Amino acid sequence: MDRITLNALQGAAGAAGAAGVDKVYVDDVFSTYLYVGTGSAQTIDNGIDLDGEGGLIWTKWRSGGSYSVESHALIDTDNEKLLRSNTDGSGSSADHYYTFQSTGYQIDTGSSLVNHDSGGEYCSWTFRKAPGFFDVVTYTGDANAGRTIAHNLGSVPGMVIIKSTSTIEPWAVWHRSLSSNSDTLRLNEDWDERSNQSWFNSTAPTSSVFTVGAAGETNNTNVDYVAYLFAHDDQQFGTGGDESIIKCGEFDAGGSGDVAVTLGFEPQWLLIKKYSSTGDDWIIHDHMRGFGAEGGTNYMLRLNSDGTEVSYGDYLRPSSDGFIVDGASMGNYQYVYMAIRRPHKKPAAATEVFSVDEQSSGSGSGGVSFPLPSFPLDCIIAKRASSNADFRVFDRIRGYSKSLITNDNSIESTETVLAGLDQMSGYTVGGNGGVFNHSDVITYSFKRAPGFFDVVAYAGNYVDGRNVPHNLGVIPELMIVKGRGSNTNPGWYVYHKDIFISGSSYDQYIFLNSNDYAQTASSTLYWNQTRPTSSVFTLGEGNGVNQTGYNYIAYLFATLPGISKVGSYTGTGNDIDVDCGFTSGARFVLVKRTDSTGDWYLWDTERGITAGDDPHVLLNELHSQVSNNSNIDPHNPGFQITDDAPDALNASGGEYMYLAIA
Repeated sequence: MDRITLNALQGAAGAAGAAGVDKVYVDDVFSTYLYVGTGSAQTIDNGIDLDGEGGLIWTKWRSGGSYSVESHALIDTDNEKLLRSNTDGSGSSADHYYTFQSTGYQIDTGSSLVNHDSGGEYCSWTFRKAPGFFDVVTYTGDANAGRTIAHNLGSVPGMVIIKSTSTIEPWAVWHRSLSSNSDTLRLNEDWDERSNQSWFNSTAPTSSVFTVGAAGETNNTNVDYVAYLFAHDDQQFGTGGDESIIKCGEFDAGGSGDVAVTLGFEPQWLLIKKYSSTGDDWIIHDHMRGFGAEGGTNYMLRLNSDGTEVSYGDYLRPSSDGFIVDGASMGNYQYVYMAIRRPHKKPAAATEVFSVDEQSSGSGSGGVSFPLPSFPLDCIIAKRASSNADFRVFDRIRGYSKSLITNDNSIESTETVLAGLDQMSGYTVGGNGGVFNHSDVITYSFKRAPGFFDVVAYAGNYVDGRNVPHNLGVIPELMIVKGRGSNTNPGWYVYHKDIFISGSSYDQYIFLNSNDYAQTASSTLYWNQTRPTSSVFTLGEGNGVNQTGYNYIAYLFATLPGISKVGSYTGTGNDIDVDCGFTSGARFVLVKRTDSTGDWYLWDTERGITAGDDPHVLLNELHSQVSNNSNIDPHNPGFQITDDAPDALNASGGEYMYLAIA
């Protein structure tokens, strides 16, 4: 059943019928997928139902291989032609490129456009048809000005792109934020907006039709066309059916300072075009190739160019509720944009968002290779377990060349330790002659997901009561904050729900890179005496978390039933069964004593949470794993702290906090 019919039935049936209708998330209708060409058939499993629902696959060669340039390739399920956004050429036969599938598509060709065998790197963006998000319409022109053409977007489009598929014509673009309904852009050109009322008949589209004039670009006699329609701010998505996943708007870069563009969500994909002056390309950023925080290196592809992926500095960077524009770099010009929300579906199992992996083979300059988990990685913690080596933390939003160390207060460093995370075929730890180029490398991989884990980058401003938006979707119970460019001792500040005292005139915190007990701040209030909410966390003017001129990163965790648990327990000196609500035990357990000194103990099932000895490592120390004790045992609802455990884990009356993942 198509989504429009489903929505109609849902409305007619009322609340009782609505309960049986699946919610739609951005994860269901959009995907960025990165891969390497092989020249042979390969399957792109991105979770998008193209076979049943239909949609568009937009592919671009990024770099690599034996060629210097290659066009964009657009193929949709309604049109039998392959189109190139960087040319005005007519479509070519597309019947041998893809087989559309219910979970993505299969590449059936070795064409350099999508799958050359010389190692070229590719990016594909998949748009699924869905009311409130995207639609594809094909029609044959009749040269009648004012002709209306029906669509199934179910809401007023924010942007419409039309291309002749049977003749040479430019790509015609209508955008809701251009100066008037008669103004248009060309997708295959770097033009500014041009007044050309004949393309769309100077008429804005409605929720059921769009209008064309009599021009060859949109409605010439007996010419075939395809129209791609993108929605704007239709709030019918997400768990509550009240979230937007796509917005089309405009901003003025201003020529100086940062400009904050508020979307109400963090974008994973951003298209921009300068419209107040000619000469600038259509630019696409996405979070998989590099679209992150200040100080990182972001990458763009240009829709009107066949060139390679280009480094773009941090002129555009995402925020938790929109994106930031560097006005000095972008100039005193006006831009239109289309933004798509980052993934926001709650996971059904811990394996969808967390993985622990160990490789006991591999050495030398090549590093240690790992298979990619079943999800795109947003954060990795890596350590050589059998060596006195640091724990290094990497995340996608800072860029995977940026490293932080959990056991000291050093500033963020740039190092070529991680490779391959801009592809979907696995990753390598090491490769720079460092400590990871040996055996026994352990990695903990996390995916950002509502209710489980979020990563927030922000700039300090030393303002009391400053609210920082996040996308965890629930109240954070554990927050770990680090200044990226500051080495203010002790460096890593930790908030935990069970050491924070509501209504107190003080703030409570603990340090990740120290074995010290929980601290109380009376003058410098790091959390501004305020518990976080489901949408923001609050900062005081503390130098450690909110100093002017410094950038920060925050890692947020919460309890997600059956998947993760943030909690605490009181020591007894005897065996303690810690119930996390799991069914098959915990794969990851992190414990810290809060009322006295004690290290940050970390266990995982890859190295063993068994009835015998259980190797552990310490996040706050530069040392190798300890393997000759049994401080923890398996327990299906969570984990057991044994009576053999030291006071740092099980002193009678001692207070302990933990994070466990199933």
